[in-house]
Amino acid sequence: MTIPIWYLLIFYGLFLLIAGIFFLFNFFHIVKFGLNEIKTGLVLLMYAGSFTAVVIINIEIISQFDWTQTITIRELFTTIPGL
Repeated sequence: MTIPIWYLLIFYGLFLLIAGIFFLFNFFHIVKFGLNEIKTGLVLLMYAGSFTAVVIINIEIISQFDWTQTITIRELFTTIPGL
C-alpha cells in the first residue's frame, strides 16, 4: 500500500492551525490584561516576530522537498531496526 508523502502536510497544517489559535489567544490576553507600557508592546512585537519567523523558516524548509513522491508502508517498517 502506497501513501503520498503530502498526507504529512495535512498533519502539519493542523499543527499550524492549533499553534495559530494559541498565538491569537495569547496575543489577545497580553493586550487585554497586560500592563499598558512600552515593555508590553515590545514583548508583543518580539512574540509576533518570533512566531512569524518560525513559520516562515518552516515554510522555506518544507518547500524544498518533493511532496509528490509516495512511500509504501512495508518500506517504512523495514527501515526500523528490530521489526
